[in-house]
Amino acid sequence: MNPLVPVGTDIVWAGLVTVHSLLALAALISLARSHDKKGWIGTALFIILVPFIGPVVSLIAAHRSRNEGVGAEQTSVSSTS
Repeated sequence: MNPLVPVGTDIVWAGLVTVHSLLALAALISLARSHDKKGWIGTALFIILVPFIGPVVSLIAAHRSRNEGVGAEQTSVSSTS
């Protein structure tokens, strides 16, 4: 066994760490860009401390809140026209 060639599990762990890091970075950027700053410290801690689930839940919640805001704007625009 060559010590310079990584074992399969090393490659899997490196891939998981990379995916988690990218998800957490995307969730933190989404959190920073959101207009609602209420509870952002707790959300940031949730993203960082809960692997995979934290960033995914945060991104889903951000997507839903954006869609609800767009739906409310479209309803108010269509009702006033």
